[in-house]
Amino acid sequence: MQRLFFFNAFRPLPIKVVTLLITVVVICGSACSFTPQSITIYPAIGEDGDLAYLGPAPQNSDWTLVRIRDTVLTVFGTVLGPTLDSLHLLNNTQINPGERVLDLGTGSGIQAIFAARITQHVVATDISPQAVENTRFNSKQLGLEGRIDVREGDLFSPLASNERFDVILLNLKYPYGGAQHPLWKLHERFFANVKNHLRPNGRIYYQFGYESNQTHVKKMLLDNQLYIADQRIARTKNIGTGLFLIFEIRIRENHSAIAVG
Repeated sequence: MQRLFFFNAFRPLPIKVVTLLITVVVICGSACSFTPQSITIYPAIGEDGDLAYLGPAPQNSDWTLVRIRDTVLTVFGTVLGPTLDSLHLLNNTQINPGERVLDLGTGSGIQAIFAARITQHVVATDISPQAVENTRFNSKQLGLEGRIDVREGDLFSPLASNERFDVILLNLKYPYGGAQHPLWKLHERFFANVKNHLRPNGRIYYQFGYESNQTHVKKMLLDNQLYIADQRIARTKNIGTGLFLIFEIRIRENHSAIAVG
């Protein structure tokens, strides 16, 4: 297993000290063991300035201001703030006007907020009450509260049984190591139930994590009649050989899946 150790800073720090504090989970160069013809490689768009921690929010010293592209969000004290892998998911997600979007594990709302600038139908969920309030706060501050329906609950539990989406975004904590790691249970529940809420020809954008995870990811997809329609690697010069891998996943209906192992 390859990984890059990271500096985690979500508490406010002096602005002169904090110009770019990021939590990074990466797949290093050996991720190229994936089938070369099945990989689309993208540069990290605006990597030197697209994510910056700006310091404490004026309303509350326990909150932090974070800039993503041209947008400043507020991150509440115990809510996980946007990270470089959040940015790469944002840069490699395709959302079209009129589509219905579900952002699972929304945190401070980064994916939901940028989706709501494209489409009027976004649902954002999180199991954390503070994250739910944080996303509502940011949505209101940015004038998007009419487009983002923020709900509290575990995975799909806040949804009605008949709710379906064109795009589902997942950027939760990554498992690592063997299939017995506790975090796999969360991802397994996601893949076991996601088809119930995906429209025909809908797609899932899934942050991958570690190269060593690919065997279990492949098994989860096969077990649930899903396949990888595209896999995008984003490179960033900020971390040398670091790579970020995003899967576009669809329901298998007589399609040939991309090999992932």
